[in-house]
Amino acid sequence: MGNKAGTSLSAAVARKKLFVEAYCANGGNATEAAKSAGYSVKTAGQQGFRLLKDVEIQQAVIDSRAKAFAHGMRANLLTAEEVLLDLANGVRFDPARMYDPATGSLLSVKDMPLEIRRELEGVEVQELGAPGEVLMARTHKVKFSGKTARREQAMKHFGLFEKDNSQKPQQLPPVFNIIAVEPRR
Repeated sequence: MGNKAGTSLSAAVARKKLFVEAYCANGGNATEAAKSAGYSVKTAGQQGFRLLKDVEIQQAVIDSRAKAFAHGMRANLLTAEEVLLDLANGVRFDPARMYDPATGSLLSVKDMPLEIRRELEGVEVQELGAPGEVLMARTHKVKFSGKTARREQAMKHFGLFEKDNSQKPQQLPPVFNIIAVEPRR
């Protein structure tokens, strides 16, 4: 007597694996995960409930979530290079890049270059005029991080401050007295 289609041990293991993947991907809906894994639509709710009681599946769900979390954490870690690049962009920030070169008007935030958007701390827009009437004026208040703080961070990174936060004396070039000689008349 042969096995029914999909009832072999390898097929059962594969379906359980598909169930775990679907369960983790859909946010924890066991019924939908069971359907995605190929279980009957009629019994998907019962199958999902039963599968979640299985110790191996519980461990597989925990492992899958831990792996996804670790991957997400790695993807969100900053590198020293990124921090220094961001610091350099902040020091070199040019507010003129927030404006349309042709019209001189402030660009909408979505149209600003990424490095400019990253410097923004806030944008406030006020429109003057009664509702339903012609707009009389629009004002924009744009707040971005201060260059002074960025410069200090960069100086500290490059060791330009001593431990007591006083500046290192800089080696000044030798001073030359230049004497201008007036031509004779």
